[in-house]
Amino acid sequence: MISFLKGIVQSQKNDVVVLQMGGFGMQISVPVSVIAATSSELELHTYMHWNQENGPALFGFIETAQRDLFCLLISVSGIGPRMALALLSAFPVSTLINALVSGDVSLLSSVSGIGRKKAETLILNLKEKAEKFIVPLSVAGNATGFAIHIKDLSEALLSLGYSRQEIVLAVDQLRGVEGASNFAFDQLLRKSLQFLSKGR
Repeated sequence: MISFLKGIVQSQKNDVVVLQMGGFGMQISVPVSVIAATSSELELHTYMHWNQENGPALFGFIETAQRDLFCLLISVSGIGPRMALALLSAFPVSTLINALVSGDVSLLSSVSGIGRKKAETLILNLKEKAEKFIVPLSVAGNATGFAIHIKDLSEALLSLGYSRQEIVLAVDQLRGVEGASNFAFDQLLRKSLQFLSKGR
């Protein structure tokens, strides 16, 4: 099994990143919170899924916690990798875990493709397993903060009229800021606006 991949971003379109490694280009499906600038280096924790009709497909995640939860989600009958990816694109890992533990059907079913019945099935099957998932999350601490805020940051910048390419560049610059993983959302937003204002 391929545990992780590290390469240069050749392209990104929505939830698909193409990583160039040597003479190969690996197509990897990722949560929408993964935003990478072209030509930048990116490391993804990966999971290879085999479909009898379409063959192998790679899914990549910034954090191992995301990948582990992805594997937990697809272990439930009726939940495929695309549904699991949609859930991880909609919410941070901590929010999903809390929803499973607390039995929040409304939150889970708010994701496209996850109706009330599937949400109830997820809770029934994963409630106990999700409770055990809380420990490694607490150990991760602020290291997950940056990835958690990226989706909200992207939506905020889009609402302010910035293009996806501008957002990609801003996020790439943020990754190079010392201590960015500990920044609160408002700090990340202010810093990204500073970067973007210089480019306009």
